[in-house]
Amino acid sequence: MRALGLTIAAALALAPASHAAPDEWTHLASAQIASGRELWDSPLGRPIRAALEAEEDVRKLRAGFQLATRVPLERALDALLGGPLDIEVHVAQQSRSRLQDGERSDPHVILRARTERGEDTRKLLDSTLAMVQQHERVRRATFRGVDYARIGDDVLCCVVGDTLLLSSHDDLLAAAIDALLDGDAGPPQRHAPGVHFRAQRPDGALATDGSSAREPLANLLFAGLIDIASGAQSLDAHLTWTDEELVLDALIDTDAEPAVSPYAPLATTATSIPTTSHTLGIFFARRDLAEWWRRRETLMSMDVQKQLAKFDADMTTLFSGQDLAEDVFARLGDAWALVVGRQDFALADRAPDVRLPGFCLVARIREGEEAALKATMRVAFQSVLGFVNADRGEKGLAPFLVDADVHDGVPVYAARLLPDLGRTGVAPGSLEFNFTPSLALVDDWLLLGSSAEQVKRLVSSIGSDDVEALSSNTTLDVDVSRSLALAHENRSALVAQTVLEKGLDVVAAAQEIDMLFDLAGLLDRLRVDVTPGSEGLALRLTLDAAANR
Repeated sequence: MRALGLTIAAALALAPASHAAPDEWTHLASAQIASGRELWDSPLGRPIRAALEAEEDVRKLRAGFQLATRVPLERALDALLGGPLDIEVHVAQQSRSRLQDGERSDPHVILRARTERGEDTRKLLDSTLAMVQQHERVRRATFRGVDYARIGDDVLCCVVGDTLLLSSHDDLLAAAIDALLDGDAGPPQRHAPGVHFRAQRPDGALATDGSSAREPLANLLFAGLIDIASGAQSLDAHLTWTDEELVLDALIDTDAEPAVSPYAPLATTATSIPTTSHTLGIFFARRDLAEWWRRRETLMSMDVQKQLAKFDADMTTLFSGQDLAEDVFARLGDAWALVVGRQDFALADRAPDVRLPGFCLVARIREGEEAALKATMRVAFQSVLGFVNADRGEKGLAPFLVDADVHDGVPVYAARLLPDLGRTGVAPGSLEFNFTPSLALVDDWLLLGSSAEQVKRLVSSIGSDDVEALSSNTTLDVDVSRSLALAHENRSALVAQTVLEKGLDVVAAAQEIDMLFDLAGLLDRLRVDVTPGSEGLALRLTLDAAANR
């Protein structure tokens, strides 16, 4: 894959935006698509097409269109939108008085599509409008000798030479017709492969508020990135695909140099995260937990700060009076991950009817801090289970018993449920059998998970080749095929939940779940990498097709 900068530069060089709009309009965004047909057949278009084909209304539309026009819908779309496409988004500039009154102009779209044969396209458009007219008002008019149609109140369309125009506003359509007739803009030319998109910030319209992530967890995970993006001046993105994968590269150009957050540091070296054949997904982040905790009062609202103050006091108690930021978080490295893994319950005494994945927090301990943090974590783990058991005892629920099991030479502290000791008992197949909270400390690794089975597998993978080396700031990596296999095991539970939540009958609920399974089955893997740097905030989205496994 070529470097992001080269990719975007090539796309810009081969696909200049025309910005055919009146002078009093402001350009917001534009997209150049090399081929509408290729996009429709891409890994992005396939799941959309599958979803549409499952809809009864779409099947009726296809049949009605073919009956009315004697042209298959797919062939019509190929003729109308199968070539190079230019899409632009504009907004009308506002007067000072309108701004003071608080009024805003809505954005509008103009699409320019090059067709193979303009006359055939015009006939096909006329046939399409005749069919649409049976259900929607269609009015026809002429501008500078060009016949155009208005569908309802929102869509205008016409054909000028070999160019099809679609717009949501009269002025944009008129400006596009003027540009074509006066020779100011020719029909869309062949663009670089894929789709190129560019957006710019007009007078702060695209700015975001970095303080908007008020919830503690959302603030920790995303607010550092939101802070960086809040200074965005423009966005460049390029979408490419093969039969095996679809890749979206995007660069948010910010006014910060470099684009960094105080608690979302840049990567200096790659970090290896242990994985196994049971791993369903990883959320990886570089976050300085100690610095984030020190800044919490400036990051979140007063209401949340009260909750955090109570949390800080509770954690101080659990960690034997130690300061959460300086004695706990500061001893952890700034790279950590949440690893999600499938459980098979092969060695479990009792298994749940609905099988949930295990979740394990994986972090590295700073050099020289291993002994101190390991002792602190063992005591805290024991204290937390003590509080949990005290609360469960008051409610008559079965307690957890903490055992130390040596696995590959490493003590794994695991809490297992004792179902026969509670007054209320634990039902066979209960969801509670999914949970065996566990702690393992391996060299400079800290593993804290909900499943002893998963933690032991990860302990075995440390030091092996079964690791994921990550150099980004934030990564989400999901094995869709493995996750789908687990979902199939829980199909009955998912159907029952859909019946309860949506009020559907069992057959309709099963059809909805199966349709979601079919869509997910088109993918093998989904990965998102976010990396701030000197040029801005870079994002890469990769979708692997299921056939790639």
